[in-house]
Amino acid sequence: VLLLLPPPQQRNTLSSSSSSSSPPSSSSKQDEKKRAIIDKNSAASSPPSQTPAAAAAAAAKMSTIKDAQPRSVTNKVVDGSTKKKDPTSSSPSLKNVKKTEKEQKKKKANDSKVATAKKGKRKSLEYGEIEKISREQLRDMLTVPKSSLSANNTLKAIMHDISLVGEWLHMVSPKKLFKLFKSAGSLSQDQLCAIIRALSKYVATKDPERALQALKYLAKTGRFGLNIAMVDEETEEAIQQVFDFLEKQDNLDSVQVQSIKDLYV
Repeated sequence: VLLLLPPPQQRNTLSSSSSSSSPPSSSSKQDEKKRAIIDKNSAASSPPSQTPAAAAAAAAKMSTIKDAQPRSVTNKVVDGSTKKKDPTSSSPSLKNVKKTEKEQKKKKANDSKVATAKKGKRKSLEYGEIEKISREQLRDMLTVPKSSLSANNTLKAIMHDISLVGEWLHMVSPKKLFKLFKSAGSLSQDQLCAIIRALSKYVATKDPERALQALKYLAKTGRFGLNIAMVDEETEEAIQQVFDFLEKQDNLDSVQVQSIKDLYV
């Protein structure tokens, strides 16, 4: 006996209609209740939805807060990294501060050079350094030297200013000049010329006896005969002027003046 079955589509339709027509079971009702309770709890825990106007206002507030926060300016470096740039680096006040600091460092360096030369720790000031030192700083170097090296350092620093050499000669006793420069080569020709010009212009007029004694002890220094024979024309005129002035002084022994003059002329 052959059973005639409907096609598959009709079977599915019949099964679905039969299931829909059947009353729901008690388990399905309990599932629906649980699902309703879960949906209610989730709805209560979730925040209320914002209106478009409220969302726009919140976004505007966040952008304002971000703009108010300070931003560091950066410059790109060749290797791809970034480097923070100080926005005040180009301000004129900061440039003035840097310039002042640079000048203070330069002045401090010059003061250090003067102090070092004053102590006699350096053989001589380097070329070009004397021009950078002020006259007040050079005057601070005018002290009574304790050694030939210290005296040479002082003379090398001030010999371009004859008035400072005159001040130095008022501090150093004439007899000490011989002690400082008695060894050969300790007193150069240029230093001798500077001392003679200073004696003629700044010492003899104030203290003729001191000037005469200084000329006496200078004639005993090392290599004096060689140095005095090679002085320049300006120093020769200074020698003539100082002895002409000393010969006119009544309080000086004319014989002694003439004997010392013979060593120079």
